[in-house]
Amino acid sequence: MIQAVSYVFQVDGESVWSPALRIGHLFLAIANQLSENLNQDHGFSMMASDFVDIDGNTFAAFVQSLLNSSVMTNVTYEHLSRGFLATCLAILVRAGVPVHLQGPEQQELMEYGKALLRHMPDL
Repeated sequence: MIQAVSYVFQVDGESVWSPALRIGHLFLAIANQLSENLNQDHGFSMMASDFVDIDGNTFAAFVQSLLNSSVMTNVTYEHLSRGFLATCLAILVRAGVPVHLQGPEQQELMEYGKALLRHMPDL
């Protein structure tokens, strides 16, 4: 039996990220918790234990809601969520899904996400 060593994340059928297994697992855990906190779908569908299909529009709406929620207005919440949000923005950029940013804080987070892209392998 072959054991998975990485996740595959695809947006609307296009591979956008293939992190190590533990990183992918952490990303999913954070996404699931924030989705529950917002009571909003994140758009992830598990196709296999290590393969995630993301609905681009649903994911973009989820990220937009996070950017416009207390995640960005509560200092502690924002700091805890910052890396996750930057990774989400990087995924959306790589997938070509537009995000509507408001204010310098969100723009700075987008720049952080774009900088992460060079460290985010895809297939």
